[in-house]
Amino acid sequence: MDSQDIASTVLGGTIGEWLAEEALHDSEPAALYTQLCQRLRGIGMPILRGQAAFRILHPLYDASTITWTAGKGAVVGLFRPDGEGQERFRRGPIAHALANRLPVLRRRLTGETALLDFPDLEEFRAMGGTDYLLFMVGFDRAGQSGVICSWLADRAAGFTDGEIVQLRRITREFSISMKSRIEPAWRTTSPMPISASAPARPC
Repeated sequence: MDSQDIASTVLGGTIGEWLAEEALHDSEPAALYTQLCQRLRGIGMPILRGQAAFRILHPLYDASTITWTAGKGAVVGLFRPDGEGQERFRRGPIAHALANRLPVLRRRLTGETALLDFPDLEEFRAMGGTDYLLFMVGFDRAGQSGVICSWLADRAAGFTDGEIVQLRRITREFSISMKSRIEPAWRTTSPMPISASAPARPC
């Protein structure tokens, strides 16, 4: 393990402790995810973009996303099955992971091992992304509820092996913190409008 991975392991542990503490409080999901992405970036993780997606109980929408990008912060989106962007979602990495029950999906976006087999990945590379990771954390054995997190790196070499291990663990810890928040936080008869800059689809 090189010094970069050792540092990420130590500092990632502090983020895990912070998430465990946050699980006891009532932080709003978007604020919690924003702080998580900022903390990851702050300890040297090359996070250019992060997204958390999860099902919600709502009369009009099936799922919500929180999309964070470096320099822009977090944007909340709401997704419905018959909404605009559904076809693109079906051709995206999240739909592929769900259909094939993949707990982890990785795609390098640059270099000799690059694989851009989803339209979204071309977009991410154009943003400056070099490495894409997706983790699924289920709340039940049937996989009907849970959290899907994706992470986009902007370091030329992408994520290190140690960082991938840390991100998988942190994603699980974040999902545990979110489990008690998702239903009460998003159940409302007056849905939050989708920002004009927010995708109405998870990706």
